[in-house]
Amino acid sequence: LGGIFDPGEGGFGEGGEDELDGFGDEDAVPEIEDEVEPVAKRGDVWRLGRHRVMCGDSTVAGDVARLMDGERVDCIVTDPPYGIGIAANPVRQKQEWDNTPADPSFLLQENVPTIIWGGNYFDLPPAKGFLVWDKKQPEDFTLAMCEQAWTNIDTPAKMFRLSVTSYSKQHPTQKPVELLEWCLKYAAGKIVLDPFGGSGSTLIAAENAGRDCRMMELSPRYVDVIIQRWEDYTGGKAELCDGV
Repeated sequence: LGGIFDPGEGGFGEGGEDELDGFGDEDAVPEIEDEVEPVAKRGDVWRLGRHRVMCGDSTVAGDVARLMDGERVDCIVTDPPYGIGIAANPVRQKQEWDNTPADPSFLLQENVPTIIWGGNYFDLPPAKGFLVWDKKQPEDFTLAMCEQAWTNIDTPAKMFRLSVTSYSKQHPTQKPVELLEWCLKYAAGKIVLDPFGGSGSTLIAAENAGRDCRMMELSPRYVDVIIQRWEDYTGGKAELCDGV
């Protein structure tokens, strides 16, 4: 990924109903039926307004170069898969990372502000700070009551409080948009890279914050989710700007 970091037709449905200021529900995630063939294909690069999304592999330098198209990234905010196992969501289609965690250490090759959720699951250098999400759950809550993010941003430990039941969730590790907007307050710069796109929450947070998101997602089905989610939220129309 050297040189990528720094201190562009096809279509989906029409946008959904607008609610506040021309936008829909920021945490609403469309459901894509398993039996429906994905619109997105491996190698596609889609333009979503000022954002870009690629159906590709963030560990492949050539894919990242196509996504970035000569631009420089100012910061990274991401939530890599960490071997959650198919049993964590029995209705979800099995993914490559279900039993083997991703290795996000390649993201640290360049010195840009970086926030990695689930950082405690990975072999990363000592953090300069920690960001913690308090899910505001009772003591008898059977899952994690909080999550932490690794960061190279020099900051005292910070905590964000939001109930895990206050937003809709389709992706197994989906984060609320409000949490990711909070992260963007610490990760400065115009262009935000999320190399593990999931359901696209970082892109929606960037939309709200007036930032430009460059997002990679390996699964064509989840690329469809990201695109449909952005279209439903903004009323905009995605364009296929580079396909193979």
